[in-house]
Amino acid sequence: MTVERNKTATKQILDIIFVLTLGVGCAFILAMGTLYYFGPTGSYKAGNVLLSPEVSSKLANYDTRVEYLYFNEDKREWRRVQIGQEAYKKFYDFISEEGSIVIVPEHIIALFNKSDPAIITVFMKKTAESSKEQEASFQEVQILRYDDYYRIQIHDQSEGRNWAYYYHEGMYEESQKLLLSEDEK
Repeated sequence: MTVERNKTATKQILDIIFVLTLGVGCAFILAMGTLYYFGPTGSYKAGNVLLSPEVSSKLANYDTRVEYLYFNEDKREWRRVQIGQEAYKKFYDFISEEGSIVIVPEHIIALFNKSDPAIITVFMKKTAESSKEQEASFQEVQILRYDDYYRIQIHDQSEGRNWAYYYHEGMYEESQKLLLSEDEK
């Protein structure tokens, strides 16, 4: 009888260990599946990085202005143009679903440092009468003229300027169509 009890107790302990191991294994698999599906990929959706037109128009106590700096090939000069909310919204809608490049090769970063990209700048200024603050650049989008890359400035806790990089075939030409009127091109 004592031997039978020892076998039964041993079997119960082994069953408990098996169930606990199975539970831990299932929890681990569930955690890894959740991280894989919902976890950070290192990719930024452009619509989540760039200030949306809807948000910028609803910011209390702030005026927002958008400017586009580009090189006019015909006149061989740099042009600075104010962009209206409608044109900015078209541009935002055009890029909002694009995902950033996860691992950015050094040669792409070098392209931005070596060339003069077209620049969309979002400026903000406090509207309160008592405020004497000047208008300041809030965010930039830089678009390469001869390559199909662009980058959006990211605001985070780290020092310096950080960027999310994107690729879109014909990006420069498409941005020209969306942001400029016919007489500005």
